[in-house]
Amino acid sequence: MLPFKIKTVIDVENPLLGKKGAARTFGPQKGADKGEVEVMEIGFNKIVNTLKNKGLERSYDNLSGAGGGLAAGLHLFFNANDIKADEFIRKSLHLEERIKNCDLVIEAVFENQMVKQLDSQCLSGFLELPGNGQIIDAGRQIA
Repeated sequence: MLPFKIKTVIDVENPLLGKKGAARTFGPQKGADKGEVEVMEIGFNKIVNTLKNKGLERSYDNLSGAGGGLAAGLHLFFNANDIKADEFIRKSLHLEERIKNCDLVIEAVFENQMVKQLDSQCLSGFLELPGNGQIIDAGRQIA
């Protein structure tokens, strides 16, 4: 048991395993071919099944594929809990409160050098500032 708690901030809601899992979703984005994706999927399954068979993991169906499976590894080995990125930014960083003191909010999307293939997954889970009613009601300009 660690003397502290770990929370993983996740920006996607993909599972670790399966058709929409980490290997199949993020592998091709990072340049993995079909064979490499299958090797990763088999490896993830072996880890989860080994832990399951030894009675060390009970919630394997809900493991996160975020971070290419890093969130799942932190959960499996260090009992980490996930927090969604937009929740973390809004609540833990007190975004709405900070914006109240701003005259202009600039929303930017950075180009990820590691993404080899742009797809709809690249845009899911990102914080959507313009749709936040509190920001618009506060009379702040969103650029």
